Amino acid sequence: MTITDPGHSAVRSTRALAAAERWITGHRRISIAVIVALVLGLAALADWPHRATKGQLRADFESYVTQVRDDVLSCGTEVEDSLSAYNQILAGASTQRTVAEGIMNNAALDCTPSGNAMILDLAELQPPRSLAKFDLHVGTNQLYGWASSDGVDATEDLHSLMVTPGDPAMLGKVRTLLADMQQRASAAQAIFDRAAQAVGAVTHPLGLDEVQPGVLVG
Repeated sequence: MTITDPGHSAVRSTRALAAAERWITGHRRISIAVIVALVLGLAALADWPHRATKGQLRADFESYVTQVRDDVLSCGTEVEDSLSAYNQILAGASTQRTVAEGIMNNAALDCTPSGNAMILDLAELQPPRSLAKFDLHVGTNQLYGWASSDGVDATEDLHSLMVTPGDPAMLGKVRTLLADMQQRASAAQAIFDRAAQAVGAVTHPLGLDEVQPGVLVG
């Protein structure tokens, strides 16, 4: 039976480690490049969109569009209420101007991310990677602008118009703004409708059709 000398083994291990250190030192740039490439490759693999089935695509879409719709309607219904309050005052159906002003003031706040957590959520919402090719983020960004910019301006301008009813300049400004809001909502709706058709999902109306110049009295 052959007995290996412990001292000899230790010497061999030390030599092997020293050789490895010399190789790493001599090829430091190559070693770093290999490590960086490996890390980047793993990151890219983790971020690669999965090949979802048709059913998964439908589920992803329906979940996302429902959240978008709920978020934007947290402002949209307030804008509709402001339009209704203005119309009732102007038509003489109501004399509660203080109540109408309160509705408009609340709407202006509820359409901002600082006053409404759901509008803040809309600003930060990102579509699932499985739906990346449908550009749903473009429609979502349009709806965020519809609420946080146009919605605020519309309710504030309605308040001003109620104070000076019949002012042609202000009336024209509000009508133009409502027309822009209608166009922006329609563009977003078209994006979501195309995606729904592509994945075989039911189309979901965003519920913003009543915010348009045709409903304004005056």
